[in-house]
Amino acid sequence: MRCLDLWGLMTTDSSSQSAWEWLSESDDLKRDMLIVFDEQKLARLSELLGPKSELAAIKSGLLMTAQHYLGARALASRRKPGAAEWKRMVRFGELAKSYAKALDGLMANGNADQRLVLDLLNPPEGRVELGEILFHRMFEEGGPRSPLRQLQRLVEATARAADRLTVEPFDDETEDVSAAYQEMIAIFAAPQDKRHVELFCLKEGLTAFQHVWLENSDKPFNAGKYYSDVGGFVGDAISAAHLVMNTLDPVFTERRIATVIREINKTPNGYKNAGGKP
Repeated sequence: MRCLDLWGLMTTDSSSQSAWEWLSESDDLKRDMLIVFDEQKLARLSELLGPKSELAAIKSGLLMTAQHYLGARALASRRKPGAAEWKRMVRFGELAKSYAKALDGLMANGNADQRLVLDLLNPPEGRVELGEILFHRMFEEGGPRSPLRQLQRLVEATARAADRLTVEPFDDETEDVSAAYQEMIAIFAAPQDKRHVELFCLKEGLTAFQHVWLENSDKPFNAGKYYSDVGGFVGDAISAAHLVMNTLDPVFTERRIATVIREINKTPNGYKNAGGKP
């Protein structure tokens, strides 16, 4: 049995946990979310969302937001990047491209590539390995010149995969339909960087919360405006986003949340949802 404090964030051994860590061990997330987001927090969220919001929808939306954030955290916990692995993958990609180019050059010489194919099809007795067997099957499927071409295409495919796994996080060149996928892969393939992982998880949670906001409020979803005299951002959406994400994980400041909201709102739909303001 857990011995909960007022916030439900302490275990029996008195070790402090953030809400997301505690919720990650939950056997009833719907129940435990109501411990983390108590009546006071729910009332504040309802106030920020406006008259369109309903309590049941807020609870459902918070559950969805938490599920997305916890899912991202779970994915992050299984990553095994490391600088050495990163370098090996980069090196492999370079070698694969070089090998594909060498195969292309070999196939440009009709005599050389045919001699290689014949040797692979007729290895010395007792020297037949799995590679030769696979090559023979490729030959049977496609004809005299196709095995090397197929091999080249396979090597090119592995080179492309290596490139995808080593693309730099948040690279502007990945702004296409696969940008989210490439960003995720880049973060978990890159050398360990706690800040990048946290930003990825935050973006997953805020993207889910954006949908909750738009379904339950008539107000735009944006980062508001920073006022130095108050020392913070002013705006209902940023206040609500901070309340939710900072409750789940206290490492997230208003500034970090505002930065990610602006990232989300860079897309055409995001800009529209932001009311024309990032």
